[in-house]
Amino acid sequence: MVSEEVINSTDEELNASFRPIGKMMMKDRNKAITLFDVYEGDEVQLKHRKSMTLEDFKTGIKAYQEGRFYEARTAFVKVLSAVGEDNISKAYFYLSDHYYREGKPEEWDGVLDLKFSAFLT
Repeated sequence: MVSEEVINSTDEELNASFRPIGKMMMKDRNKAITLFDVYEGDEVQLKHRKSMTLEDFKTGIKAYQEGRFYEARTAFVKVLSAVGEDNISKAYFYLSDHYYREGKPEEWDGVLDLKFSAFLT
C-alpha cells in the first residue's frame, strides 16, 4: 500500500500494477490521503484476476465515495466473484451494503477511517 504522493513521485511511468483504494484519514495528518494497493508482487493468478477486475473495482470505489452504495455494492460483487480473497473489496462491499440498508452517518464524507485499515492486509 502506498500513497498517491509515492505514485506521482516518479519521473517515469510506473510499471507496476496498482489500483486506488480510496481516501483515508491518517492519525498524523489533518487531511485525507489517497492510497493505492500495489499488487505487482502478488502471485501470478491473483495479479491477473485483480487486473481483469480493475475497472469494476474503480467503479465501486467511485460509487462508494459519491454515496451511490447500491452501485458500489454491485461493482464489488463482480470483483469478489473473480477475486474472492480480496479483503479490500470485501470491506467495501460490507460498508456499501450497510450504508445502503441503514443509511450513512450524518458526518459521512466518503473518507475511510483507520478502522478500515485492518482490511488492507
